[in-house]
Amino acid sequence: MLKENDIGVVKMLSSCGLLKTCNCEMKRKRKKVKLANKTDLKKIYEKYATLDVEGGKCMSDVDFFVKFLCWLPENGHNKRTLEMFRNSFENKNYLTLEEFEQFEEQASSVDILYRLPFHIFSKGSPEGLSYTDFVRTLENTNLKCDVEADFIQFYFGKDCSKLVQLSEFPQFLKDLSAESAKSAFKACDIENSGYISAENFCKIILCINQALPEPVKESIQEMTCNCKMLGGLESGYDVHRVSFGHFSAFNNILKNIDTIKIVYLAICGGNKKVEVSKEDFMSQSQIMTSLTPLEVDILFKLCSLFHEKGLSGPWRGSLPVDWRVVEDVEIADHQCQITFSDLEVISPTARSDRSDEVEEKDSLVNVQQLTSNQYQVIQLLESFYRFTLGSVAGAVGATTVYPVDLVKTRMQNQRTSSYLSETLYKNSWDCFRKVLNHEGFLGLYRGLLPQLVGVSPEKAIKLTMNDLVRGNLKDEMTGNLPLWGEIIAGGCAGASQVMFTNPLEIVKIRLQVAGEISSGSKVSALKVVKDLGLAGLYKGSAACFLRDIPFSGIFFPAYAHFKDYFADSSGQNSPLSLLTAGGLAGIPAAFLVTPADVIKTRLQVKARHNQTSYLGVRDAASKIYGEEGIRAFWKGSVARMCRSSPQFGVTLLAYELLQKVFYVDFSKPGRQDSISHSCKPHADHIGGFRVASSILPDMEKKLGLVFHKHDN
Repeated sequence: MLKENDIGVVKMLSSCGLLKTCNCEMKRKRKKVKLANKTDLKKIYEKYATLDVEGGKCMSDVDFFVKFLCWLPENGHNKRTLEMFRNSFENKNYLTLEEFEQFEEQASSVDILYRLPFHIFSKGSPEGLSYTDFVRTLENTNLKCDVEADFIQFYFGKDCSKLVQLSEFPQFLKDLSAESAKSAFKACDIENSGYISAENFCKIILCINQALPEPVKESIQEMTCNCKMLGGLESGYDVHRVSFGHFSAFNNILKNIDTIKIVYLAICGGNKKVEVSKEDFMSQSQIMTSLTPLEVDILFKLCSLFHEKGLSGPWRGSLPVDWRVVEDVEIADHQCQITFSDLEVISPTARSDRSDEVEEKDSLVNVQQLTSNQYQVIQLLESFYRFTLGSVAGAVGATTVYPVDLVKTRMQNQRTSSYLSETLYKNSWDCFRKVLNHEGFLGLYRGLLPQLVGVSPEKAIKLTMNDLVRGNLKDEMTGNLPLWGEIIAGGCAGASQVMFTNPLEIVKIRLQVAGEISSGSKVSALKVVKDLGLAGLYKGSAACFLRDIPFSGIFFPAYAHFKDYFADSSGQNSPLSLLTAGGLAGIPAAFLVTPADVIKTRLQVKARHNQTSYLGVRDAASKIYGEEGIRAFWKGSVARMCRSSPQFGVTLLAYELLQKVFYVDFSKPGRQDSISHSCKPHADHIGGFRVASSILPDMEKKLGLVFHKHDN
């Protein structure tokens, strides 16, 4: 039975996504890999098939493993490793279309991470893994094992005749990793003293943990220069030696980093920015895990080195910096505290949101090759880059739905009363048709220029204010934002844009309705501004506040919750889900604030002869209700929903496309993924092959099993 405190921890970890709990009322289920269409698979198979077999074309082992899956480099790949991959599929040098389809289906299974290496080690034998096949395969990996070790006898028996089955293979690999570390240490400890040199320590750690990010590898190499960083050695011994205890503890830290993340999140309640002291971490780790004090001590010393190098902590992203220029007291304070970013340096969280973006893109600017000073300039340009793409995307969205906006404005401005028997427009469709017939296609875009001018600052101000207020209202301990906080943040965002957008709105609206008058001088934006004057540009601003504050107060919380609802099992959103979330959030927001929009339109439009004029919001509301009834407040509501909902979706879609066309990688120099370039997916990896393309990197990172890729 779980105690009350344990239940609280489970709930917190579940909310962070680190634990999955069952709920019979859950509407969203785990996202499964969708298999590819057989026709598409056949086209891809024929594209890569180059080997003639019995009068037809088949995929050779090189076609499949090297050119298609990209598991091995095309030039200089290891022939022995290719042979092992081939032997796992009936020991043939080619793959039929049927086998190609079967592999795609098998790659989508939940146990493929262990099933595939099992088939590679056992050469595809259904009976199990023999000792002979194990030894031959192990020679071409990064792991080593003493053939006379107890580990061998435990799994293969005294006479090595026992077979390891698939069901026990995952545990076999885990024990093999630990045994490999022991064997490597024993091989370097020639004198059986229980110590190895710092140089050998570094070589072993990096060999059995080849998937570590480059900054971590560099930090480990620096730590070996001062073995006291590894926990200190007893006096009287050479400081350039490392004991087995420190070696084992250091390796355990690297192997169990995901468990360490869970301990951290349990302490800080899910807030990834809270600094945790060594004492608090050690106390919680003794409750939740079997981490030893030595392992915790090494973890904090490793993280302190990350702080000094600027990889994480208070000086993250501003480096490389010379940490010695910072006050020693401040350094010491941060050396004894860690945050989630420290743990992310060792094991970055996988970004599955890019699984749909399988096309390799060349960055317009190669940030990875820039110096530190150049990168600081690039960081400033990144803001301009985002702002520019957002502006263009906003302009595309506004232009797309602008005819609907024009129809909405004219419908809202149309006056009806008991003594006016005829109206200019019967409904929105009639308005659209008459504008098109009498004013032409360009008439649908009257007043577009002021709208485009206002799109960029409107989006920038609104989004920035929303993020700023949300950040200030979040709970510092849990990182959660209550619903009332989301509404306030959205309302503040809507209020912040009025000062800038109201002048552009009144100019746009007057240009939109100008086409209804066939006679008279041509109305231009400059003429409208000149006639209104500075004070006139803010006419109707009170109604604008009444519209924009509720709109954003409804839209932003609704969008955030819809986005979470449509996210996949890993919490990521596709462009289509973002478009849908934006569209659905815009419907209630646009509809419910229509009365305020009608009042704003009436106040900002110049009253014509015999038309009612309004003195303010209260006066307008009273006269509209008295002359036209309650239904007048909902004029143009359908057109308003048809404009606001798709506009945000189109804007997001345009932003995604612009990012692909004008792609720039702004990731920090030196923080490249540990996965080799050859293993990254491409456009032909469809269905289960999207998973297959990442199996080899996952084996390296999660299992510590690395096959030799290049010829020696």
